[in-house]
Amino acid sequence: MFRIVYDVGSGRICYRTKSNSNIRLINFNAFNFSCDTPAQILDITSGENGDVTELFSDYTYEANYGLIRKSFSETEFLKDTPQTLLETRARYPERLPCNE
Repeated sequence: MFRIVYDVGSGRICYRTKSNSNIRLINFNAFNFSCDTPAQILDITSGENGDVTELFSDYTYEANYGLIRKSFSETEFLKDTPQTLLETRARYPERLPCNE
């Protein structure tokens, strides 16, 4: 579970999670949204507090699968999700086209 606030005017997102109640900030103005740059990924439970923009890393299937497996295993009603479904969900971002 997490709480999130979008500050569209300043290009920032502030959030906190159940496992880490510190307020963290993502600065969207720091990202390059060109199709020529790799997609980015973040474990939203990471970071102590403050700006976590620099904690984003390039998307990989392995990193995404790890986040999905962790989330599903820690959520009571999702714990028994079949392995093949976890793998399918982890690969989903690879099917999305990039549109500039």
